[in-house]
Amino acid sequence: MVKLKNRFAAATLAAAIAVAGLPAGGNVTANAKCLDGLTDLGRQVAAEGCVLIKNDNNVLPLEGGVSISVFGRAQCNYYKSGTGSGGDVKAPYTVGILEGLRKNPKVKVNEELAKVYTDWVADGHGFDNGGGGWAAEPWFQAEMPLEQSVADAAKAKSDVAVVLIGRTAGEDKDGAN
Repeated sequence: MVKLKNRFAAATLAAAIAVAGLPAGGNVTANAKCLDGLTDLGRQVAAEGCVLIKNDNNVLPLEGGVSISVFGRAQCNYYKSGTGSGGDVKAPYTVGILEGLRKNPKVKVNEELAKVYTDWVADGHGFDNGGGGWAAEPWFQAEMPLEQSVADAAKAKSDVAVVLIGRTAGEDKDGAN
């Protein structure tokens, strides 16, 4: 019984120490600035570490002057979320895929298709944050139904199509189903 009381007292003390500096409600927001050079290093690591597709027939890198049709609502809302250690991401800024492509002088984005997606999102299909808070977002956002005429028009205007899929991920939920 003495051991149980000591464990309970130790756990209570640890909890009291842990929350002593927290404001009422338990919500804490940390303000931080990126260290000089950290953004560039992050870009380099991402560029060197991402392998998401198989490069059959040496399609990549794309030739300069290529026209790209971007499909998927993730082009409108950069999806930064997770259910694990980094769940509630509060980045000072983000650069979405569509924005990055637009800034690349070697490619031309099919702006007509981009507008179809932008208009759909603006027409009541905004980002669903699940009410806010850690891991509240749904596993994926609603996707725009794609009509054949939209796909055909994009095919006629572009050399390449890119399909974006955005979803939440996290070590405590991914393998649940």
